[in-house]
Amino acid sequence: MNRTMEELSIEELIEFAEGDLITAPHYLQDNIIQKSQSVQVQLPMQIEAHAKQIPKKMQMFYYTMKVSIAMVCTLILLFVSTNIPTGLQSGLKAIANPISEKADRLSESMSERSSEWDE
Repeated sequence: MNRTMEELSIEELIEFAEGDLITAPHYLQDNIIQKSQSVQVQLPMQIEAHAKQIPKKMQMFYYTMKVSIAMVCTLILLFVSTNIPTGLQSGLKAIANPISEKADRLSESMSERSSEWDE
């Protein structure tokens, strides 16, 4: 047997590591089996398995219903927003006008400064 020093040291290291392994408690396997069969673990696994068993037609039906409900809600919001009372509309304009005026002033001052730099 012609073994190099590296091979011997690796084998010795493996034997040393295996010799110091900590053994698991004797009741650990029973605990793991009992926990895996408990309702807390089995129920989520059954629900997940059941979710995968939903037929493709039902999944398509659910998707269609979700999209339809979203579209109906959107149309209701659009219809309601067109019937905003005039008092509220004037209030919204009162908020929007100062903002647009400040934005206009800001863009004017920026254009003036950029024209100064070009000169």
